[in-house]
Amino acid sequence: MRVPASSDASSCMSSPLGSNSNNVEVFASFKAVSEGYASTTERRFCSSCGSSIFSTIESMPGLAFLKAGTIKDKSWIEPTVEIWTGSAQPSAPHFENAVRFESIPS
Repeated sequence: MRVPASSDASSCMSSPLGSNSNNVEVFASFKAVSEGYASTTERRFCSSCGSSIFSTIESMPGLAFLKAGTIKDKSWIEPTVEIWTGSAQPSAPHFENAVRFESIPS
């Protein structure tokens, strides 16, 4: 799957979506040790404009976290999990049927 970038992809508040990592085309990337996950996170981004596209976490093989702002047609997205709700702003909306985790699920 090729994920087209859109104008709202560069937000630091972007919402990641989980997907099968075998379906995602590789872009430019860098790896960093993730404190919370106790493993390495590889962040992939558009090599032309620098927009963050998706990330993979070594300790969660087969899963890619897509930046929701990179998807033009969001009508098919139905969030099922919310992570880091413990540090969310009070005004942040919640998804009605989503399971909520205050931090990283164990």
